[in-house]
Amino acid sequence: NPDIDRQALVEYFQWINVPSPMTIYEGVSKLPPAHFLRVGEPAGVVGPQPYWSAIEAARDAPPLSADVDGVDQLCEVLDRSVGAQMVSDVPLGAFLSGGIDSSSVVASMQRQSSVPVRTFTIGFSEPAYDESDHAAQVANVLGTNHTDLVVSPEDAMRVIPDLPKTYDEPFADSSQIPTLLVSRMTRDHVTVALSGDGGDELFGGYDRYQQVERLERIRRLLPSIGRWLLGGVLGRPSVETWDHLGSTLPRRLVPSGLRHRTGHRMHKVARLLTAADAPDVYASLMSVEN
Repeated sequence: NPDIDRQALVEYFQWINVPSPMTIYEGVSKLPPAHFLRVGEPAGVVGPQPYWSAIEAARDAPPLSADVDGVDQLCEVLDRSVGAQMVSDVPLGAFLSGGIDSSSVVASMQRQSSVPVRTFTIGFSEPAYDESDHAAQVANVLGTNHTDLVVSPEDAMRVIPDLPKTYDEPFADSSQIPTLLVSRMTRDHVTVALSGDGGDELFGGYDRYQQVERLERIRRLLPSIGRWLLGGVLGRPSVETWDHLGSTLPRRLVPSGLRHRTGHRMHKVARLLTAADAPDVYASLMSVEN
């Protein structure tokens, strides 16, 4: 059995995942993105070797002109990509949350299918976390054969012991619970399922990408000494003190983004103000300890 990589464990607690190329196991590495490893006789292990490059693809792509609609071109590329994944000799379906990414994939599947696509959604008994009604509306508009399952907090708790063997290494994103639940339900009906995962990465949809740009604009308005002084002032009170202020001050005096976990967020703002540059700001936003 391989030993635990202690540095990977440190990275995990900072980022809530083990960043590539590390794994939780000492001496074991992840393949880089868009690479393959060849294993076999007589050469043994060859690689890793790249089979695609985002930088090269962007460099070699023809530029958009006034005569080319980028949205239409994107739809054509998406349809080709989704269509290639629909070539299957086993039952096929899709996860549908009702969001832009999964809805776009399912819409593309339905355009290319002569029968209603099988779609699957997990709902939750707590209204604040439940998106199943919206997913059902999307399924109705697209004309899919839709299945949903409402789960309770107890259902979610029961799958937690299965998470380590499912993901192979520590992974702290809470999305793994509904993903496992919807996968198990889906497997009762189909063998292969497409999803909208990757859309936020591909199109910069996460708030953090925009937050870095906004924070950098604010930081540039302040002189360096001003950022350090303000960061020091905001970081001096304890988390508990800030939490107390956030809960006792009139709501009109506390921005909505600071009303929850006020102390944690104020200390994070203090560290962002004193960050060295934009990459440092991004790392601070991503770090759990911040």
